[in-house]
Formats: sequence, C-alpha cells, structure tokens
Amino acid sequence: MKNQFFSGKVLHRWNAGLSIRHEFNNGPGREFDPQYPPRSDANEGDRPRSYEEIPALTQVALFVQDEITGHLWSDFSLQLGIRLDLFGFKGFDFSNFNEFIKSDFGSFLNPRLNFVYYLSQNNQIRMGYGRTAKSPALSMLYPNPIYFDVVDSVYFDPNNQQNRLAIVNTHIYDRTNTELKASTRDKFEISFDQRFKLFGITLTGFYERTRNGFDYGGYHAVALPRYYYPNWPETSPSFPKDTLLLNFRTQINSVESESKGIEFSLFSKKLPWLSSVLRVDATYHYTNSWWQNNRFEYAATQRNDPNLKEKVVPFWNPVSSKSDKLIIHYRLDTTIKRLGLWFTFMIQQVAMERNTLTGLEDSLAVGFINQAGQRIIIPDEERANPEYGAMRRSYEDYMFITESKPNLWLVNLRVSKELWPGSELSFFVNNMLNQRPLYLRQRVPSGSVSYQIRNPEIFYGIEFSMIMDDFVKYVKKFY
Repeated sequence: MKNQFFSGKVLHRWNAGLSIRHEFNNGPGREFDPQYPPRSDANEGDRPRSYEEIPALTQVALFVQDEITGHLWSDFSLQLGIRLDLFGFKGFDFSNFNEFIKSDFGSFLNPRLNFVYYLSQNNQIRMGYGRTAKSPALSMLYPNPIYFDVVDSVYFDPNNQQNRLAIVNTHIYDRTNTELKASTRDKFEISFDQRFKLFGITLTGFYERTRNGFDYGGYHAVALPRYYYPNWPETSPSFPKDTLLLNFRTQINSVESESKGIEFSLFSKKLPWLSSVLRVDATYHYTNSWWQNNRFEYAATQRNDPNLKEKVVPFWNPVSSKSDKLIIHYRLDTTIKRLGLWFTFMIQQVAMERNTLTGLEDSLAVGFINQAGQRIIIPDEERANPEYGAMRRSYEDYMFITESKPNLWLVNLRVSKELWPGSELSFFVNNMLNQRPLYLRQRVPSGSVSYQIRNPEIFYGIEFSMIMDDFVKYVKKFY
C-alpha cells in the first residue's frame, strides 16, 4: 500500500504492508532402517521421526514507512519506519489488552531511521539506526527426541548363540524447546561523504549490538539407574546396580555481542590518463562477545570430589573472547576500448588480526551436578571455600596469549570481454599469486606445534552471461 502527499513544502511518501510466512516440513521425515541405525555413542540412540510430529511455524510482519523529503537550511531526506514481527503467531486475544497478540516465540517492534542532510552539492551527512529480529529455526524449537539405550545386563556365550542375552532399557526425553525466543540486533551508523574533482571519500562509524543470540548451551543432566533382574524374563524383583549420569543439550538464548568500528572509502571517477577507476576500502572492526548468566562450561566427565565424597560434574562461568581486525581492499578497473576488454584487479590486505580470550581469571566453580542429576548452585560468597577447592579449574599460561597474525595479501584478477551487446565472457583467477602462508599459532600447549593456512588455494575459471532479449536482437541483424 502506497501513498504520497505534501505537508507544506515537505513531501511524504507512505508505504505499508503485511507479510505472512508459514514454515512447515513435508514428506515422510527422518527415515532409516531400524536394524542399521545411524552410528551413535555407547548410550545415545536414534529413531525415525515423521515430519507430522513437527508443528508449523507462522511468522507475521506488519510495517509502515514514511519517506520524507524537505528543506531545512538545506535539503534533507528522512526515512522513518517501524516493523512489527510476530514469531509463532497464534492470533489475537481481545479479552487480554496487555497481551492481545498471541505469538509463541516473541513479538518485536523494530524501528528504523535513515537521515541524509545535504550540506552542499559535494558533501553530505548520513545517519542510520535499525533493529532486526531473527526467529529461531524449527530445528531449534522441535529437535528430535533423545533416546538413551541403557544396557542393564549382558551375557555372551561364545559357543551357543541361544544363550546370548542383552537387557536394554530405553529412556526417552522430549527436547521440545518452546521457551526459545527470537534474537535481536541493533545497528547505528553515521557517515560523512565528500566529493572532490576526481576523487571522493566516505568516513563511517558504526556500532552493532546483538542480544539473546542462539547457542547450543542448554545442559540437561539425567541420572539413569541400571538394574539386575535375577529371575529374567520376570522383571520383578529387580535390584539397582549403579547409576549412569548422562546429559543432552538444547538451544538457549545466551549469546551477547557488540561490534564497533570505522570504515573509510576512497574512490575515483574514471581517470582519463589510465582509463581506470580506483577504489580503496579500509575497515577496522572490533568485536566483544560474551554469554548471559544461563550459560556455563561443564566438565566433560564426572570427578571424584574428596571433600563432598561423591562423583560430581562441576561447571564454571564460560570463557569469552575479544577480537579486532583491519582489512583494506584495493580495486582497479581498467578498460581497453579497442579490444573490448576490461580488467579488474582486486587486492585484499589483512593488515591486523588479533584475538584474546577473556574470563580465564575466574577459576572457581559456579556449581555442580551431583550423582542424582541435581544441579547445585554454589552461593557467590561460598565459591572460594576450601570445601569446593577440588572443583577449581586452571588454565595453562599459553591460554592467556593474544593471537596476533602478521600482514596478509590476497590478489585476484578478472578479465572480461563483450562478445555482442548484452553478453560477457570472463576469465577469473583468485589468489593468482598462489600465496598460502602458514601462521604458527601461539595459543597452543607447550611443546605443541600448530599451523594455519591463511589463504585459499588458487582457483580459476570461465564465466559466460548474456541477456536473451539482446541476443535475439543481435541475431536478427543477420536475417
């Protein structure tokens, strides 16, 4: 829906719309021969699953936008918009004014603003802000159930197959994850553009914030007893032998991050003495990522705790990271008219790339899983008590090293020719110098050596494209 009108000397262009997206799976679903199931670990199994068991997901979006053009000391344009995203939309409940919109996975009001102020014919200021929301996927919301096939007893007679016996109890856990909500991302930008006679420049600062990102960090411990059946196939009486402590995971909203940086662009008009166009783009990008307080790092196996006198699985606050990178792109487009050729040289320079782990100084356990599968949270004021000293984690000195990679170059070339109007035949080669330097990783255990290959292999090929209408017109010239 569109409309435009004047408010005094200000022009408004209105846009509004509705988008409905319905996701569902069709077909038989996950199938395999039960006699030959997919390989799994010692206790975890799998089963076929019909797509009919997975509910559909409906996403509804309503948006309104006003594009404003006017003059305030100088010309300007302003774009104001708002979008309502409904994930898992179920309808309306007019009896409940506070929650009259029913959506299982969140309702998000996402504003958007873009402003351009033209200082003169040669320079301008641009500002922008926007928020986007991302729905969790069906595979996150309705993952396959987890099957733990626990072997209670095994008897193997090598001489008589009839005397071989395995008693297996299967424990099924539903991993339906309807508590998961959509994640959001806010982005701010401000730019200044300046044109000169032959060149132009753009300087941009940006800030980006992500909230409630998805992570496979939902940890669910289960304690599964194993039994002895003296009168099998009678299941009574049964006597507990021991208990297996297992776990499974689900997606949770736990990822938080912020990114900020500066972008600089230098670009030219066509330089007559070179028949070329030059462009240079430089970006410095800093990223800090961390976790919400619902996400922990768990020990891979149980530990015998001498103070608590039981087996436990301790868990700690997670390790996060900070990184920054400076990348410069150089591009030169050159034409040779008499041959109908144009060349594109693209050079990428990674001038700086660093990464640091954070949170390593926190060695104290946040809690533990006991043998019964219960999660025990240690009060903050007691985490340093000697009673929990055996649960402390420690990191070797190398974990505190900042990875700092040296300068890296990547050169690509593309040569194109027009065969007839609307057609293009191109030869390209990526990493044409075949530079694949090895980087010796610094954050490795003492005595270990690990290298990273930093560039892809040389890759080349031929591409052809054409516009059919132009091709037909070209062929008609010969008839």
